[in-house]
Amino acid sequence: MKARFSPVARELEENDSRICEELLSAQGHSVDIGGYFFPDESAMEKAMRPSPTFNAIIDALLGQ
Repeated sequence: MKARFSPVARELEENDSRICEELLSAQGHSVDIGGYFFPDESAMEKAMRPSPTFNAIIDALLGQ
């Protein structure tokens, strides 16, 4: 477990301020996701995952 998650923890710590800035900049305004019942998938993903830095770290962990 330590071998798998230590690099992730280090990356999160190193990028803490950038991730916080990216998340905070996404708050406070409405977002058009193309509908309530049938939203546009790419618009919804962009709105729900506003930090490219955090996304890259998590995607690497998940092997995506």
